[in-house]
Amino acid sequence: PPAPQSTTAPAQREQEMQLTIVTFNRTMVAVDKGKLFQQATFTDNVTAIHLPAPSENLAVSRQNLPRNGLLLTCNKELVVWSQKKANEPRMQRLDAIGNAYLRSDDYEGWGEKISSDGPQVRVEGNKSTPARIMNRFHRGNDQAGEIITYDRATGTFKVVKSYGGTLSTAPR
Repeated sequence: PPAPQSTTAPAQREQEMQLTIVTFNRTMVAVDKGKLFQQATFTDNVTAIHLPAPSENLAVSRQNLPRNGLLLTCNKELVVWSQKKANEPRMQRLDAIGNAYLRSDDYEGWGEKISSDGPQVRVEGNKSTPARIMNRFHRGNDQAGEIITYDRATGTFKVVKSYGGTLSTAPR
């Protein structure tokens, strides 16, 4: 006879722990509405490092981030929020304002403002300095413009009012 089938759902894959370290010079203001909405605003020379971590006691180096690590800096303010609406996945967003810089495994970006909303990263320039994004390891993959949107899921870029440059898909 066939083996009896289990009626219990497979165990949900354990979620990887994420560690975020934020340093700032002035203030932090938090809004906490339980699991529905949280927001934190950090001001004055903010650095945020976000990475997967096996424990909260991990030693972190800004210069040598582990795979899938993210470094974000800005000199005015960083606003981070998350919101959960009924029957929808949790939304998370961050906005770094004032001479913002972002570094991931594959790219670097600079602008007056950097926003991250799920897989979408938006880099915005200002009147005197364009937004810029470039591949960290493939010379020639560089783009400047007024606004640059990068989709981390697909690796595609969209540039508004480009100032010229090249971006291409490089072999991994």
